[in-house]
Amino acid sequence: LKKGAVTAGHLGGRLKLSWSRPAVVVPALFALLSLLFCWEIALPTRILADYDTWTYFYPLRQYAATAIQFGRFPLWNPDTFMGAPFFANPQTAVLYPPSVLFYVFPVPYAYSLSVMLHIFMAALFAYLCFRATFAVATIPAVVGACAFAFGGFLTWQIGHINQLSASAWMPAIVLCTDQAIVRKRATWAVAGALALGVQLLAGHAQETYMTLCATGVVVGWRVLAGASRGRTTDRTVGSHVSTRASAMTLIGRGLGGRAATAIVVGAMVVPLGFGLAAIQLLPTSELSGLSIRAGGLSYQEGVSFSLIPPLLVRSLLPGYWYGLFSEYVGYVGGVALTLAALALLFARGRETACAALLAFVGIFLANAAANPLYPLLFEHVPGLNLFRVPARWLFIYSFGACALASLGMDWVLSRNRRRPDEARMAIVAAALGVGVWFAIPSIAEVPGRIALLWILAIAGASVLCLLALRFPNRAMAGILAAVVLVDLRFAALDAPIRHAVPAAAWDEIRPVTAYLKDNAANGRLLSIARTEYVNDDNDELQIRYPGLDTGTSFAFSSALKLDEVMSPNVPLRHGLSTVDGYDGGILPLARFLDVASLLVARGELRTDGVLRTRLIQVPDERLRRLLDIRTIVAGDAVDVTLDGIHFDVATARSFQPGEEVTIRLPSPTNARAIALLGSVSSAAGDPLQRGTMTMLLADGSQEEFPLRMGSELFEELAPGPLSAAQPTAGLPRNGRSDSAVRFATSDGAPVTGLRWHWEGPGTWWLRAATMLTEDGAQQPMLLQPGMQRKEFPLLRVFQDNVETAVPLARRALVLDDDAALRAMATDPAVARRETVILSPDSNPPGEEAPGTPSTFVQRPGTPEQLAYQRASGSGGGYLLISDAWFPGWRAEADGRETIVERANVHFKAVWVPAGASSVVVRYDPELIRRGAGVSLAAVILSLAILAVSVVNRRRPLRRLA
Repeated sequence: LKKGAVTAGHLGGRLKLSWSRPAVVVPALFALLSLLFCWEIALPTRILADYDTWTYFYPLRQYAATAIQFGRFPLWNPDTFMGAPFFANPQTAVLYPPSVLFYVFPVPYAYSLSVMLHIFMAALFAYLCFRATFAVATIPAVVGACAFAFGGFLTWQIGHINQLSASAWMPAIVLCTDQAIVRKRATWAVAGALALGVQLLAGHAQETYMTLCATGVVVGWRVLAGASRGRTTDRTVGSHVSTRASAMTLIGRGLGGRAATAIVVGAMVVPLGFGLAAIQLLPTSELSGLSIRAGGLSYQEGVSFSLIPPLLVRSLLPGYWYGLFSEYVGYVGGVALTLAALALLFARGRETACAALLAFVGIFLANAAANPLYPLLFEHVPGLNLFRVPARWLFIYSFGACALASLGMDWVLSRNRRRPDEARMAIVAAALGVGVWFAIPSIAEVPGRIALLWILAIAGASVLCLLALRFPNRAMAGILAAVVLVDLRFAALDAPIRHAVPAAAWDEIRPVTAYLKDNAANGRLLSIARTEYVNDDNDELQIRYPGLDTGTSFAFSSALKLDEVMSPNVPLRHGLSTVDGYDGGILPLARFLDVASLLVARGELRTDGVLRTRLIQVPDERLRRLLDIRTIVAGDAVDVTLDGIHFDVATARSFQPGEEVTIRLPSPTNARAIALLGSVSSAAGDPLQRGTMTMLLADGSQEEFPLRMGSELFEELAPGPLSAAQPTAGLPRNGRSDSAVRFATSDGAPVTGLRWHWEGPGTWWLRAATMLTEDGAQQPMLLQPGMQRKEFPLLRVFQDNVETAVPLARRALVLDDDAALRAMATDPAVARRETVILSPDSNPPGEEAPGTPSTFVQRPGTPEQLAYQRASGSGGGYLLISDAWFPGWRAEADGRETIVERANVHFKAVWVPAGASSVVVRYDPELIRRGAGVSLAAVILSLAILAVSVVNRRRPLRRLA
């Protein structure tokens, strides 16, 4: 694009079209369209609130913004997954240039601005790519770019800002790489490397992988087909304008010369791009090696979220108000799809072949689970086994389809058309006919109104194209472009951006959240609360915000509930530390899942790290101490009501043979009955007594009740852990709920406590106990000693305030991880931190640490620098820090370096010599410094190449090679 008015020459009877300052007009048009398309979030009064945005990207961006605003570079995150690297996680995008928006504006509004910015960038880069690489004229390129930027793939990925950000750079990388080959200019190769490096910093490696694949397709096509004879430099509606001979000249002549050029360009773009991003990539590679993605994914994981053939039609055509899951959306609009079909039939062969190949590759790989060749590709194609969600290959399909749409419109509006190739038309028509035939069953399952809209869009586009063929003028070009935009706007009726919620969802703190911020005990928070409830202030919210459509109202309510149940990673933005987390990338660390298996059976664990949806009860005291859990958020969603009695199952517990537990009430209570909900895992059905329940009274007396099989105890219908909702927790049997038993009390002194003693055999699952008081109230009992409960509407907070001093472990065992997990589950000394379990590669002292037992307390510090001070004793031992071990942690005791070992599978332990009074533990990763050095070297090399290119403006790439 050149400044000033440009008028196309009349070549071969082509139509003239004059635009004034297109270098300004076209970007301004895309900026305006981006603003109009995203008008719901253009002002900070409305914000995006879909699940991933709310629970993942907002918290991560808030954490990074807070750190940077306070002058700290966020290397470590202690608040999710019991500790994990922060910067090394590429999805944090700390160094991605547009992330500066999050460091300046409030996070939700910065997110909205980032969405609009990247949609604008995607449109502009696609326009330039279609103009140069696919040799189409201005208006067709604008139409194709709009179909790409406002089409289904990008607009439905706005909840994944890293995917949207990385996707926007793909057309730029393709453009620069292709132009470096065509023009033989090192400046284009450096520009492509810069775009690739920035895309890598955006934080979605899968998009970069697909970008490189798409670029490879274009480069391969360029090598085989040669330089395009249709690259336009005019501002016409159509194309087919010859380029300057100098722009066509390649290194050497023929296929070999073009291949050599491509190799030189690739050797510049890819290494330089990865080098520029090395400061991010080297720490990420280290993290990946210790994460759940280490060694790649299994085939079953790799094909998860594949596009399935029955959904193909709905995926490639607009859903309007009947949208699919966001990963399955890849429409470019009915009108654009019609133009793409015309390109397949009639447009220039070479460019059409490239665009069609891109679209085919996208569809071919998106249907991974139904693709008979995909297992072979998954096994042998490098990198393919690192990613899941093959449906994301719709990204490449969308780009190819939009390129076809621009080529189709270019052909429609061109007066200089070649004679159609009848053989090609027959083949393409037959292929399209077969596709429609196989799509009929899928179309039959779509609501009739949507199928009718598809037919109207395609039929209307066909009529307009026929008119444009007859009258290829500026008016018809404008009408076609306008119809494409209208089609895309209505196609997005149910897109996430249409359901932006009031900013109050972010600005106003919910009561539970406010309480936790003010009263959370030291240690970690664990949420076991579900969101299957209606907000207690729902009516008030509807009055405050009238007119919200159903989708927006649901998103608003969901965001509020995710906040108050402390769903991962929501606590991160409130400065609260949690046991679990939520991540769909390379986190959590593999050893986090090992430790999490102590809370949830391995087969029930979610690989993304979320424990909230797998638990319904408070972990027992031993695990709470082991994992430093001090606060638990629970809710009513999994509670049970039987025979009019409400049972709070959050503090459920199990009893093994010989076990006894005493529960003290906060104050003496006049009780008329005690109701128990539970079941027995043994198969014994005899009526023998298995245990006793003793009621402790205020006058010192006791009242004892037997627990007998068939009378007070019943065998569970479906064995299972307390972490799962059990059939015996509410399923009637023979017309009554046998698992709920009521014990009537005698008229006597108030009750001060209850004691349960279990004799066995087998396990007794005591799921809940409720005291019925004389005034008719029901008082759910805490079955976990030492806890306090704070009630909220529909939710409750359990807190366990224990001593904050950390004891030094005077005894160390060296065990492999499996044995360590067994010891952590059974050894009381490990739970009390009297014994620490070190990894096999450690070298602990052979005997118990000398000196008297000691404790340390934590002093104020930062996530990257932890400080501890001796509180009592003078002996030595291991200071167990319940924060994840990871390479790069170093420690000093009284200023002298000491060792940091991996302990208790996932955590770190610091050896403290006897008499040492202070300990400082720092996170200082070596790979970040190395990566910074590589990135600096890549910057210097890029500048040197640019300098040489400027000095030798007319020299070809071979002189650089």
